[in-house]
Amino acid sequence: MHEAKKLSKILERLSDKKEFPVDPNQVAEMLCGLTPIECFRFIKVDMDDNVLKGGFVNTKRLTTLAGLYGDEINIACVFYSRNLTVSEERFCVIKELMHAIDPVDISTVNKPEHLISLIQHLSLSREILYGKFMKGITEETIRPLVDTMGDWRALLVMVPEKEREAVIESYKKNEITKEGIAAYFEIPKNYADAIIDNDFWDFIMTLWLGLDEFLDHTKAEAA
Repeated sequence: MHEAKKLSKILERLSDKKEFPVDPNQVAEMLCGLTPIECFRFIKVDMDDNVLKGGFVNTKRLTTLAGLYGDEINIACVFYSRNLTVSEERFCVIKELMHAIDPVDISTVNKPEHLISLIQHLSLSREILYGKFMKGITEETIRPLVDTMGDWRALLVMVPEKEREAVIESYKKNEITKEGIAAYFEIPKNYADAIIDNDFWDFIMTLWLGLDEFLDHTKAEAA
């Protein structure tokens, strides 16, 4: 199953969710059913969160320390800084969890020019990317957006579409503030604007769900 389809499966399963925020353990359970990973471990560590807030390692470990030939189990470890706030911690862990469905050749989009090609291939509007949320960003300074793609994928998981639409209606009626939206979903405050902007939301949804098709296209061109 292509990775974008796995993401679609997760979004579909969360689509009718009524209680928020999204539980990382629930996401981990879904990923165990969609990937070879059998178990996730969440490990709080000391790290400079100004440089790195979390990390993902997929490895195999023995189920028991007793005996030389114990059965192996495929375990993925998610590391995150102990200095994070509750909302930062949840967001970081879910962002790292989603690396479990990264395409094998995800490095195809690990450079700025690759992201530009992806946007062009999917016929997405650069004005959205460089506009309201990315002021000052140009093709020469787009590198930070490669990492930001991971943030966007976490947002898609943490803010299911039906609930996003309901929250937008409440926002229009002044029943909830942007700060309230961020608190409700337990996401970083700076992403509240993204949630209420339909054009930008469609942009990041298309970007991630179109990634596999882009990678297939890239392989075909290279063949």
